[in-house]
Amino acid sequence: MSTENPFNDEPQGADDTLILSGVAEFIRRLAEIEDELGRRGANKLLTEQKKLKDALKKDMLAQGSSEAFDEISGYEAVLIPRRSDVYDMGRLQEILTDAQRERYIRLAVDIDALKGGIDSGDVSRAALERAGAVSKVSGGSPALYVRERKAEETV
Repeated sequence: MSTENPFNDEPQGADDTLILSGVAEFIRRLAEIEDELGRRGANKLLTEQKKLKDALKKDMLAQGSSEAFDEISGYEAVLIPRRSDVYDMGRLQEILTDAQRERYIRLAVDIDALKGGIDSGDVSRAALERAGAVSKVSGGSPALYVRERKAEETV
């Protein structure tokens, strides 16, 4: 399957990345793509695809199946467990230098356990706030929405 730009209307660099300059050009290109997806009816297909994948995954999990195959299309569905790294604090303490331990190891609060303690009444949120042990901060990376701007209503 080719990953070429099907519209061939944007310059591309040697690594096939679009060469755009400025925020307005990014927004304009995203708007063009949204418009093209809408004209081709792709948005409905993408929505249907997501619903079908969700239903398939739910069904496969309920059946305890990790693989399924459709002979007519030649496609398969495979559930692959996600994996992540888990570091052993004790072993890290043993093998890292003092400078490395200072850079890479931090004490951390078990947020879920602490919230459970607050919910059960073992710890008072008000007391934590008074002591400066907890405060509200804005969440991580903001979500980016690119959409057609609605016309402002005049009164």
